[in-house]
Amino acid sequence: MKGLRFPAVLMLAGLVLGACTGAVHVAAPPPHASPGGSASADPSPSPSIYSPVPHSPGVHSSASPLPPTAGTGGGQGGSGSQSQGPSGDIADDGPIHCAGTTDGTTERGVSVHTRFTCYEIHGSTLSQLNAQMAKLGPKVDTSNGHAAATKWRIIWSDSTEASATQCKITSVNVRLTIVFEFPHWQRPAGVSSSVTQPYASFLNDVRTHEYTHRKIAIAGADDLQKALSRIPPKPNCNGLTKVTNDTAKRVIDKSKAEQNAFDAAEAAKG
Repeated sequence: MKGLRFPAVLMLAGLVLGACTGAVHVAAPPPHASPGGSASADPSPSPSIYSPVPHSPGVHSSASPLPPTAGTGGGQGGSGSQSQGPSGDIADDGPIHCAGTTDGTTERGVSVHTRFTCYEIHGSTLSQLNAQMAKLGPKVDTSNGHAAATKWRIIWSDSTEASATQCKITSVNVRLTIVFEFPHWQRPAGVSSSVTQPYASFLNDVRTHEYTHRKIAIAGADDLQKALSRIPPKPNCNGLTKVTNDTAKRVIDKSKAEQNAFDAAEAAKG
């Protein structure tokens, strides 16, 4: 379509889009306290199955109410809770609710909170929309804004039990937070379909890209839960702490590599 192309990481009239923000990735978890400590870390691929759970007020900090959805059909839609698929996960083709949230739990017991935020763009041509996203979109690793971004963070904690002969992990808790940022087009009346249709198609591709980052992060959180739960007892808690931190770093590094590999594969399509 005229004025629309998708080389590299998704582009609208030359705008680089869709990034998983590296600023929120923690290189390694902070020192783990033993017995019973916690740490911040980050996420690996293959989607997890979700079950929706009630939202608990105060568990997360919500942004101020934002404009309605960026959605499909030229960026129009409504506000509210994000659409979910049969398993409770976010539907790949669901609208983007700018102030929406979802909460779920993977089969491995990882709790996942997802929040949607948006920034407003204005214009009646593809070039104007491109300029708005470059100016107002999330800045990740370039001076120009990306059209959208995904931030993710894992918080993990465990409980340990020490005896005269060993120190062992008795429980592991992993929580993943995902924050999306998408454009919301304040579409003026009478805009030509030669603009609305390419933009809608473009936004769908952007959404698919960012949702894939989420799936990679979820799988990474599951990997962390699995890896930490399988650490055997150690002779003392100091030794257990080292193994726990080393394990978390290994899983996190693998997840980061998978996030980067996905972006590189998308870029190679250009």
